[in-house]
Amino acid sequence: MQSERIRLAVLGGIRFGKPVVLDLMDVADMFDTVRKNFDTVLVGLMDMIMNKEILKEDNYEKLIKETDGDDYNRNYFDDSRISDFMFVVATSISQPAKYLLDNTYVLRIQNLP
Repeated sequence: MQSERIRLAVLGGIRFGKPVVLDLMDVADMFDTVRKNFDTVLVGLMDMIMNKEILKEDNYEKLIKETDGDDYNRNYFDDSRISDFMFVVATSISQPAKYLLDNTYVLRIQNLP
């Protein structure tokens, strides 16, 4: 995962009130690897996303760069859109990491015959 892609996905999700979807596929220990990739953007970013601290202005502003253009101007971030931000973790493994089970709302989808 590229740091810039992660940064823009999270920032765009917050700015425009969109979900950010993380697909861990069927790799059991992928979440720890992803957490490290998110830390290259901003130390503690994954924790801020998981506990919603990233939705505070002081935190999401750390992701904004001067080169991002007008779409990401601090004045255009709107509370009603920010509150629509959602972080979705998808995986096809039957037993996700305990951290994910403890800190997310789990939906299990079973294949029907």
